[in-house]
Amino acid sequence: MAATRLARGRVQEIHVGMAGGHVALGDQAPLLTRRDLVDQLTCLLAGRAAEELVLGSGCIGAGQGADSDLARATEIALRLELTYGLSGHSLVHVADPAPMLMTDPAVRTRADRRLRTALRRARQLLAAEYHWLLHLADRLCAERVIACGDAGLDRPGPDPEARHEP
Repeated sequence: MAATRLARGRVQEIHVGMAGGHVALGDQAPLLTRRDLVDQLTCLLAGRAAEELVLGSGCIGAGQGADSDLARATEIALRLELTYGLSGHSLVHVADPAPMLMTDPAVRTRADRRLRTALRRARQLLAAEYHWLLHLADRLCAERVIACGDAGLDRPGPDPEARHEP
């Protein structure tokens, strides 16, 4: 949903399993500007936001493994701060910023602030489409895989019987 709302790409498939969920995107927009990267952070943390809204708390799936959404988001947050010169307060280039996460508390704080802001934004985007989110969650529970094809992610009409709110 976040990728659709932020025009980051066309959702081709969504699947969920024991190790967490995954959204496959096609026609992904390039990551060229600070806004693109901030939008990508939001998209990467949208799974965690969906868990919080639907399940009441986040699960380990978003942060499980070196290629997890949280790991990828952390890498982007660090690169915004230390590599790309797009932090807004520094024009520094550090080729491998990961070690600084452990040694420099200020870098860790700034990266964490970026991640928390992106998570809050993802929560807001999904909360605004709460009924659609519940529809997708129900489908994923039943089907485990949603193939979207060339049309992308279909949004159902409003549910007049729905009583759940975030």
